[in-house]
Amino acid sequence: MNKATVITYHGLGDCLPARDPYRMFMPIARFEAHLDFLARRRTVVPLDAVVDGRIPSGRPAVAITFDDGYRSVLEEAVPRLRRHGFPATCFVPTKWIGERNVWDTFDDDACALPIMSDDELVDIRRAGVEVGSHGHAHCHLGELGEDEVHADAVASMDRLTELLGARPRYLAYPYGSQSEPARRAVARAGFEAAFSIGQRAEGPFGRERVTIRRADPLGLYAFKTTGRFLTWRNSRGGALAFSVMRAAVHKRRNRT
Repeated sequence: MNKATVITYHGLGDCLPARDPYRMFMPIARFEAHLDFLARRRTVVPLDAVVDGRIPSGRPAVAITFDDGYRSVLEEAVPRLRRHGFPATCFVPTKWIGERNVWDTFDDDACALPIMSDDELVDIRRAGVEVGSHGHAHCHLGELGEDEVHADAVASMDRLTELLGARPRYLAYPYGSQSEPARRAVARAGFEAAFSIGQRAEGPFGRERVTIRRADPLGLYAFKTTGRFLTWRNSRGGALAFSVMRAAVHKRRNRT
């Protein structure tokens, strides 16, 4: 059976790198190139298929996710996803619905990162994008005690259930921060699966995802969506090679 890759974006928009200190924005043209590549060379599947093990044979399978629930996902990603007929999942930190990114520190000239409102989350759900939990307060869940994680997860579960009329199935850990107590707490809260980022899988409540960066060349994007990237990335040789590659990519980022 093929191993699916779950990829992660954050915001979308043509924000200059100097105004995007946390690398949250994927330029629109680059995002469109990614979708075109997936249409030609990959099979895009819903997150349910990954969790339930329903991965088709043939081309490598990819599930698309977005973290933080930024409004640009609704405004920029959804029309382009629908053009291709691609499913996706958007993870939102429920305490900050209708607000903005307040967990990072920005200069006054940074590009804005508004988070979708209640109505916009309903709209994105109606447009076919699954809405999942990114925790409640967007904190490092892996650094909290089990009861604290459980309270955060339950608050998020309850808020999304009230808003959307159905319990969210999945949670994505903010910052990818997880631990064994955090995984137990998320399971106890009633989620069916949870996802980290950039880490090897730790069971059904520590599933892996791959971050997609604006500076990734298309060749690296292709490798990141093969299902083999994190295994290579976390090997001894891969870690060394990736450190060299990352330095080159960061140089390129400053010119794009």
